[in-house]
Amino acid sequence: MRRTEIGRAALLQSIVEARDQLLDGCLALASSEARANPLVGSVIHSLKRYVSASDWNLVDVVILALCLDETKEDLVRRLAATVLAFHALRMVDDVIDGHSSYKGDYPTMYGELASKSDLKPVAGDVTLVSALLLLSEGIAGYPAILADLQRTILGALHERVATDPASEYDSIVLGKMVSYGMVLYSPVMAAADEESRPIVSSFLRASFRIGQLMNDLLDFEADRGAKQPNFWHIHPEDGPELMVRELGDLAARVESLPKQYRPYGETRLVDLAGYGIQIADRVALSEGG
Repeated sequence: MRRTEIGRAALLQSIVEARDQLLDGCLALASSEARANPLVGSVIHSLKRYVSASDWNLVDVVILALCLDETKEDLVRRLAATVLAFHALRMVDDVIDGHSSYKGDYPTMYGELASKSDLKPVAGDVTLVSALLLLSEGIAGYPAILADLQRTILGALHERVATDPASEYDSIVLGKMVSYGMVLYSPVMAAADEESRPIVSSFLRASFRIGQLMNDLLDFEADRGAKQPNFWHIHPEDGPELMVRELGDLAARVESLPKQYRPYGETRLVDLAGYGIQIADRVALSEGG
């Protein structure tokens, strides 16, 4: 167990360091005039802080990567690029949905900029421009994510203009959450052997969908006010039963994973269950308050 923990920590640190090098390389292209501008400096500081605060997103993908027969240096480089693209997509979503914090745990870049009097009027604009910078570096570093990036963007577009949420919901989630997750995990899937790849990929996609259903419970009231598609609005009566069914299906998928990936599948399942409990507790507290 101790050896496994050391391996996870080492791989995570390698990815974080490679990502920070890519980010610093992007920012080094700023003109001397821009670097001398204190507001540009404040934006860069907020961007770096948000990216660093989001390191936890890498923990699960690191656990999966260690299931590979071999983790090569180019996998670290590719993950460093895809995590920047992953952050960029989340930053866009933060602006669209007005997220000032990530589930109340820490401020988003958008939220931090909006809290500063000199940047509040342009907080959304600046966050979106910063996201474009990260996205460009992510695509340059690993072009294979382009299709999933485009599906994610189209899913976000679809969500904003949905006219029949009940019939369109699955398509929206496939783009907005499932393809979004695959942006980050795709280098690991590309490194998996051909026999394992479709099985593990299918498991991942199913788990990302369940994660979105759980997020919808947390966003129940916010989505109602924004008239956004939400699983629990569509299934007010049978939602819990459907959720249990999907979790049961995911548990069955764990048993069908190739042997070397089953420990990851079990960990992913437990983490999702724990996340669901946390959300249920938060919803209960908000209703009690």
